Amino acid sequence: MFGLQFGLRRLSIDAFPRTCAWIYASLGLYEEAVGLTLDFDVNLAKEYAMLPGISLSRKMRLWLMIAKHIVTDRSLAISESLRVLHESNVLSIEDILAFFPDFVVIDTFKSEICGSLDEYNRSLAILRADIDEFMRSSADMHCEISRLNTDSFTIPINMYCAFSGSRLANSAFSYFTSGLAYCPYATSSYLTSYLKRTNKPDACFHLGDACPLTGDIMMTAVDAPLRAGYGTWDIG
Repeated sequence: MFGLQFGLRRLSIDAFPRTCAWIYASLGLYEEAVGLTLDFDVNLAKEYAMLPGISLSRKMRLWLMIAKHIVTDRSLAISESLRVLHESNVLSIEDILAFFPDFVVIDTFKSEICGSLDEYNRSLAILRADIDEFMRSSADMHCEISRLNTDSFTIPINMYCAFSGSRLANSAFSYFTSGLAYCPYATSSYLTSYLKRTNKPDACFHLGDACPLTGDIMMTAVDAPLRAGYGTWDIG
């Protein structure tokens, strides 16, 4: 690295432009390498822009430098700029249109412009389908929320807690759509036992609207031992 930097300081760019461009590229100064090479060899500049290990955003900047040089250099044919689009694989027609003067005949880029418009149409169609799906999901969610806000349940006066068996008429309780109801203290006791048997920390638990005996809690506790710390069954 030190030798390359020393050589770059000693060499004259005017006398040895190709060597200086190679040193720039070797030092990772790709913009300087491409900018210098464009003065005497466009194809070599393209080779530097296609070097492996260059990030996509940086590669795009290098190819924009090449495209701008080709468009503004009157000695190069306009068709050369179309070749850049295919060689770069990172530029689109809209990226280089800003470099062209107003009098450029659009027929030269007719197929590329039509291809770009077709791609935009496909992207818009996909976006429109996503928006329609989102709107349908949103409408369904609003309908479900409205239904839940107006839903009511009739609970028998002699209903009992599914855990403790105590009557619920004179105490607070939680009722689930499964048809089961639970006293708060019984639910707390059950959940404490569940967390011990499954070795889950309290922070990982969230009851939500799932019934303790018919929801996700019961499903995940199927393979847990019935008693915490009870390792094996002694079958005699």
